[in-house]
Amino acid sequence: MHLANRPALGRSTFFACCVLLVCCYAILLAGALPSFPLGGSGDFLVTYSAARILRDGHASRLYDLEFLSEVQRNLLATYQSGLAHGPLPYLHPPLFAAIFIPFTFLTLRSAFYLWIVLSLITLIACVKLLHQRLKLETSLQFPALLLIVLAYYPTFETSRKGQSSFLLLWAVTLFYLGLKQRSNLMAGIALGAAVMKPQIAFFLAAVLLYKRSWRPLMAFGATASVLSIGSWLMVGTEGLISYVRITRDALAWNGSYHVSLSAMPNLRGAVAGLLLRFGIQQTACPIAAASALPVILASLAVIALTARAWRGPLEPGSARFDLCFAQAILASILLTPYLYWHDLSLLILAGVLLLGQLSLRGSTAFDCIILVTGHLCTIPVASLFFGTDISALIVVLVIAVATVRILRRISQEAMAPRRIVPASLLPAI
Repeated sequence: MHLANRPALGRSTFFACCVLLVCCYAILLAGALPSFPLGGSGDFLVTYSAARILRDGHASRLYDLEFLSEVQRNLLATYQSGLAHGPLPYLHPPLFAAIFIPFTFLTLRSAFYLWIVLSLITLIACVKLLHQRLKLETSLQFPALLLIVLAYYPTFETSRKGQSSFLLLWAVTLFYLGLKQRSNLMAGIALGAAVMKPQIAFFLAAVLLYKRSWRPLMAFGATASVLSIGSWLMVGTEGLISYVRITRDALAWNGSYHVSLSAMPNLRGAVAGLLLRFGIQQTACPIAAASALPVILASLAVIALTARAWRGPLEPGSARFDLCFAQAILASILLTPYLYWHDLSLLILAGVLLLGQLSLRGSTAFDCIILVTGHLCTIPVASLFFGTDISALIVVLVIAVATVRILRRISQEAMAPRRIVPASLLPAI
């Protein structure tokens, strides 16, 4: 929202709500920390156990579910706990687990605490960098922007589960800033680092290919190749084959390995949720198979909208570029086949870009409704009243509406005289 033009009472109420949410999340997080891993969220257990497998010299068995289950059970046995619903599979590329090898020299619980601190520092640094580079000081000070980000539910979910979504946010942010500064090497390397979530990275690389941005694309290809070779040297050919096999098999998981397809806030989850409500039961036809054709058609529509948004000449210093990049992030979220609430942390970048645009041109009531609804609909209260599946459908609907709205703004920008951001407002290259 363009808070500079809002009444003081309205701003105070908005920020009071943000403070209340942050306090609630802090209390919930403080309560979750001592319970890990005794009944607490086990997501960090996946990364820690994968790093432990690499450290112990069993890299080729990184994607062996039986071996991974054994390692996780042994780690939990120290805390007189166990796996309640089976093993948690590791689905990231092999080399990503190597980052966490130093954490394995700490106990599981101590490593969890340390990772939460480091990931929050990464988030704060990312928001600070965006605030500085996008010149939001005129409408929103950094503490206020950080407060809004901390009040965003996926921020809490990422911290509570010990997930790595803030690393992905950092990589994509550096990719955006690299393009903005016309630093092709920086953009390509940052996008290469984003292959920790390959479907996001390759979708953004496809955008570069569509725009024929060869230099950042070559830097991305070189970075991805180095990471791939490193992964191959680490886990071997059989390990890479196992990685491809498990990521393929994960697309059919529903109701096993802690996967609930209809609870995913993406196109697959939305279609699966709708099919379930129309009476298509998993016993008659697996939801993953029944939703394939509708998801493909919806995905083609999103890809077509993205192609239309990025059509024509585009200057990195223009306001239209920020709108296009925000649309690409929204599209990547919709198209990602495997997604959970913590992955929506990537929308922080899209939200900041849109906030900057609204600050520059003034906001409309409809734009404010989209941003506020997108911010609030992921709060657990929505799941409490409507259920997790309905909450995921609301998120997908909000993202879809925002995508169409951004496309309309992009069309208006294309028809209007080109407005380039003054060089004094661009960051130094």
